[in-house]
Amino acid sequence: MIRKTLVVLCFLTCYMLTNAQNQSLDNFNRLEAVGKIPQNLLEIANSNESLKDKYEDNLRNQIKKFILSGKIIFGDEVSNYVNNIVDGLLRNQPKLRDEIKVYVIKSSKANAFATSNGYLFLTTGLIAQSTSEAELAFAISHEIIHYTKKHGYSLKDNFDDISDFLTYHSRSRDQEFECDREGYLDYYLKAGYDKDSPMGVYDILQYSYLPFDELKLDRSYFESEYYTFKDNYFLESVTPISSRDNYIDTFSTHPNLKLRRAEMEKLIEKNSNHIGNPFLQSKSSFELIRTLCRFETINQQIIFDNYVKAYYNTIILLQKFPNNSFLRTSKIASIYGISKVKTYGNYSRYLMTKKETEGQIQYIANFFERANKKEVALMAIRDIWEGVKKDSSKYYLALFDDIVKDLANDMKLDDLNKFSDLKMGEIYNEPASNGEENSNLSKYDKIKSSKIVGHQKGFRTENYMLGDFKKDENFILRFESALQKNEAKKASDLIKDLKDEGEIPNIKTLIVFEPITITFNKKGEIKKSSETNAKLSQRFETMVEKAARNNGISPIIMSNNCFDTSFSYQLRAKINDFKMSLNKFGEIYYESRDLDNYTKELKSPYLNFITLYKAPKADNNAFYKSTHTVMSAVFAYPFLPISVYQWTKQAYAAELNFLVYDLDNNSVVSNNTINYVSENTKDFEKQALDKSFKTINDESNSYNQYGYQGKRFLFSLGADIIPALFSPNIKGETGALMFDYSLNPSVEFVVSKSFSLGVGVSFMKTKFERKDNYSYSFPNLGTLDVFGYSLFLKSYKAIAPLGYYYKFQADYLTYTPNMIWNQQVYNNSTHNNYFVPREFNEKSYSLGFKMEYGKVFFINDYFQIGAGCSFGLTLKGWGFVGFDDLTLPEYAETKLRKAYMIGINLNIGILPF
Repeated sequence: MIRKTLVVLCFLTCYMLTNAQNQSLDNFNRLEAVGKIPQNLLEIANSNESLKDKYEDNLRNQIKKFILSGKIIFGDEVSNYVNNIVDGLLRNQPKLRDEIKVYVIKSSKANAFATSNGYLFLTTGLIAQSTSEAELAFAISHEIIHYTKKHGYSLKDNFDDISDFLTYHSRSRDQEFECDREGYLDYYLKAGYDKDSPMGVYDILQYSYLPFDELKLDRSYFESEYYTFKDNYFLESVTPISSRDNYIDTFSTHPNLKLRRAEMEKLIEKNSNHIGNPFLQSKSSFELIRTLCRFETINQQIIFDNYVKAYYNTIILLQKFPNNSFLRTSKIASIYGISKVKTYGNYSRYLMTKKETEGQIQYIANFFERANKKEVALMAIRDIWEGVKKDSSKYYLALFDDIVKDLANDMKLDDLNKFSDLKMGEIYNEPASNGEENSNLSKYDKIKSSKIVGHQKGFRTENYMLGDFKKDENFILRFESALQKNEAKKASDLIKDLKDEGEIPNIKTLIVFEPITITFNKKGEIKKSSETNAKLSQRFETMVEKAARNNGISPIIMSNNCFDTSFSYQLRAKINDFKMSLNKFGEIYYESRDLDNYTKELKSPYLNFITLYKAPKADNNAFYKSTHTVMSAVFAYPFLPISVYQWTKQAYAAELNFLVYDLDNNSVVSNNTINYVSENTKDFEKQALDKSFKTINDESNSYNQYGYQGKRFLFSLGADIIPALFSPNIKGETGALMFDYSLNPSVEFVVSKSFSLGVGVSFMKTKFERKDNYSYSFPNLGTLDVFGYSLFLKSYKAIAPLGYYYKFQADYLTYTPNMIWNQQVYNNSTHNNYFVPREFNEKSYSLGFKMEYGKVFFINDYFQIGAGCSFGLTLKGWGFVGFDDLTLPEYAETKLRKAYMIGINLNIGILPF
């Protein structure tokens, strides 16, 4: 009786465990942390002060990236399982156990590492590739020794991403041998694990780049009775998997695996009498945890566009879990990604090729590399439709419609009549056109039989790939509906293009997720990044917030430099995965498969991603700077500091990526990329942000097409410095350090992206010199008053009124020579001559044409400052200027020409509206 009871209890326990596992796997979407973020992680996430120790500072920044990206999980069943292992290893050292903080990182990389302050991290990739609990226990034991011995890392200076960090941090050779030995003896064996399992850890490190298993496929997996592919799509044999454990480590800080294996074999031999177990927790628990981590590994591979490996890993797991909904989705998402790359990208650049693979995965890598984009798109359609039949989720239907759009727009397969109803090579006998047999057919049967698409000239494999699906009425309806949606969208886009405008949504609240700005150096390495520089992050976020509010949008910014507890850690992790899953060529994103859960916590359905990249560029304005410097040094030394300052400014090529996604409708609202080259980086950043935000709020500034931040009117006051080298200035002095000045207030109106029109006036008072033999009657110097009206066109090299510009100006000039001269008068009564003082101030008129090249930048959102060089020419004057001495107008006209010819100018402007 007792025996029967035990058997029943055992059966019920196994049943409950199996049922719980199946439920956990069936409901899998992603690995998620459970509960609130632990205080120790929150402190790291919000730490901004730099540490004195460069290694510690670099390492903390990497952990901070893990936290802010949501890659660290805690409180879930995987984390609990790993913590149970650590509990067992340190059961006799409670103090040390309290110091060790164990977390799991979501990454396809197989790795584990510990920090000097007691953090121990394992990746899901390591768990996914393991074969027993004992292997994980040995890896953890190894890392505990690193912590207790306070071993330091050898770190690369900068890491592009988390994957880079998990690949390139390392320890010294002696430290690795020490941790293998002491971890094995002090913790691993004492916890009760078997003596041999550590050898499996070296297998993981050696072969972790490979898929979960070696599953041999043949062409029947890809073909059906309706179609076959070319023979060269399929390999007769694959490249064998090479051994990589015996690499030369003379210059490596990480000893090669062959040496580590040899040392471990000696330890195992010395402990040959040890009896242990590869599983201290149940084997079924380990298998569940490993499967969850394998699922998450596939997630990460899809998120990072590693579609071929994700597809193959999914096929491997489908052998054991054929009806799992997650694996069905991952297979569909993987082939969708492969199709988008084949359609719009460079396959060998983005996906695994035959040359890059070995083992059985090479078979499918070769297939997808050789198959054409039509064939792969139709394979995707087939997989997606099989998914739709089991679960007509919005995600599947969106993928279906998107692939149909590609078939119609890029492959000209926009009609089901372009697909045969017959199998490749099938012989089809059409019904008799008359006779007794045909007479029994109804009119409708005759119509249906006449619509069968048979073999046609030019038909290839792709034209037979929907033959069986054309028998499914629901498929036909969905395919036709997708075609109609595509045509409707094309018509709508055409109308918008004809109107030169698109429908602008009215977004009032926007979630801005981690706006990022990155500056590269000339070598292409990261120089500054808002992800690691708190001040830079705050400045950029402030700029983003201001640009949004200027356009009537209330932004909710989730910073990439600190953790905002108003949002849950889990939500932030989801959004980060969503951001990473933005397919380079697709419109439907992998992480959009459960968007309904996002908007419950967010305060807006609109999610915004902003990334700004800047890289130094060769200065293409050296001629202007040289000219301005020389002219300033020779003619206008007060402007020399401005000239020198211009040389200190670095020109940057920048790209702003701005994307807004509607979570409710699973669609892109705005996707802008703005490129520019400028020294005025802040001004251009503001302009680019302003332009981007205007695309998502139809109530933005009414002048929303042109101008710096949408403004149109610029009021400026210019001052020209005119060298008095060859003619006197207002004081009658000449020389290199003597000048005349002209004031030029103006107003310009921005008429297009790069052009503005303006009007202005100018004032100048100077002196002109008169040289002749009548000095007894005329003084040598007279004053000259110049007043002008100007009309000008400015052509900006970037965005008006910002940056370098050409100015083309026409002036209507009035000039008045002023001179007191002595007029000789004959006195009839005395018969003597005498002189009477006379005032000469007759006006004359002239036209002037000037070209100016200069540069302006804004010191804030309203005030502008600029400098430039100008060259001009005046026409011969006209008008009555006196008849007593006809040379006087010529002297005044010459002075005007000299004053107008060369100018070094400075201007200050205000852009109020």
